[in-house]
Amino acid sequence: MIGSGCSPFGIGSDIGGSARIPSEWNGLCTIKPAFRYTTLGNAYFGKYSYGIPIKSEICPMARSVEDISIFCQFMFDPQNYIELAP
Repeated sequence: MIGSGCSPFGIGSDIGGSARIPSEWNGLCTIKPAFRYTTLGNAYFGKYSYGIPIKSEICPMARSVEDISIFCQFMFDPQNYIELAP
C-alpha cells in the first residue's frame, strides 16, 4: 500500500527482516530500532521459540527518509500523547 502511493506511512513488526526485506523490495525506507531500547512488541511463537518470548520490534515504513523523519517527530512528541481515562 505504501509503495503504490495509497498510504504515506505504515507500521510493521520486525524480528529477522519481516519489515526491512519487503521495504527494500518495494523501494521503501524503514528503521529497525535496537531491541534493548524499545518496550514494544514481545511476541510468542510457541514451539518455535521453545517457550521463550521473542522480541519483535515495531518500526515505521515510508517512501523516503524525510517521511520517516516526519512520522517519528509526530510519534515521539510528548504533546501528541492522548491521556486515557482510568
